[in-house]
Amino acid sequence: MKIAGVKKGEFFSSLVLLFFAGFLIREALTMPLGKVSNPGAGFIPLCLGVLLGLFSFFLAITAYFSRATRQEKESEKSIRGFGKNPSVVILALIGYALIFEKAGFFLDTFLLTSVVTHVFKPQKWFITIGFSLLVAGVAYLLFAILLKITLP
Repeated sequence: MKIAGVKKGEFFSSLVLLFFAGFLIREALTMPLGKVSNPGAGFIPLCLGVLLGLFSFFLAITAYFSRATRQEKESEKSIRGFGKNPSVVILALIGYALIFEKAGFFLDTFLLTSVVTHVFKPQKWFITIGFSLLVAGVAYLLFAILLKITLP
């Protein structure tokens, strides 16, 4: 589909979000809604679906009517070449799920973040390793220390 000058990435992603919002609303309506003073299981998903639908609708409208600047068009072209290997990310996620129990949360999250960071924005290895250590450490701090969730 050729839409001249439109911010295509924003437009199509907003349509996907709009579809997801419709699905969320439909599923929320199958659950009891309750009342505002005593909400049921479907109340919050319904509210979130409506909000997501509104935001994605407005994003679609603004993306359709706003024209992409020259810099944004160049950026979109570079992103197309940039994501040349999404299969590596998919394999990394599958590997994350497969070795999660054996390797443990910290090591597995560190490895996943390293691979994904290196695929999407290749940096010097010490920057990739430092960023991955930071992400894994903050995630561990959040889940294991603050929320007291038992991690493998």
